Amino acid sequence: MYKNKISRPEGLNATVYIAGQDCEVSQSIQFLLKTESIFAHIFDTGRSLLNQVLVEPPTCIVIDATMSDIDGTTLLEYLNEHSLPIPVILLGENSNIPVVVEVIKAGAWDYFEKPFIQYGLIASVKRALKMQEK
Repeated sequence: MYKNKISRPEGLNATVYIAGQDCEVSQSIQFLLKTESIFAHIFDTGRSLLNQVLVEPPTCIVIDATMSDIDGTTLLEYLNEHSLPIPVILLGENSNIPVVVEVIKAGAWDYFEKPFIQYGLIASVKRALKMQEK
C-alpha cells in the first residue's frame, strides 16, 4: 500500500498514475509519457492507486476499466464522492456505445478500446494535463 509521497524526477512535468492488469502495457504507457516529459507512476492494483490518490492526487489517471479489484466506474464514483476533479482515461476491452456512454456520464475524461493507438492516448493525456493547468 502506498502511503508516502511519490517523488517526481526533476525536469518532468505533471504526474500521471497508471493502473492496469497488463504490466507491459502500463510500462509502455509510462515510457511514452516520459518521452513527453510527463512523470508516470505505475500501480499494480486499482486499490493501491486509490490509496495514493488520497495522499497525493495526480494530475491525471490512466486505468484499465476492468481491473480485478476495482472497475473504472467505481473509481470515477470514488473521485466524485471525494471531490477530486482528476481527469480519468479508461482503457477497455469493449467499445460498444452503451459502455462508453456510461463511463463518460460517470465523468471519464476519455475512453480507449484496447489495443489502443498510442498517439491517441498520449494526445488525450496531454489535453487533460493542459485542462488541469487552467
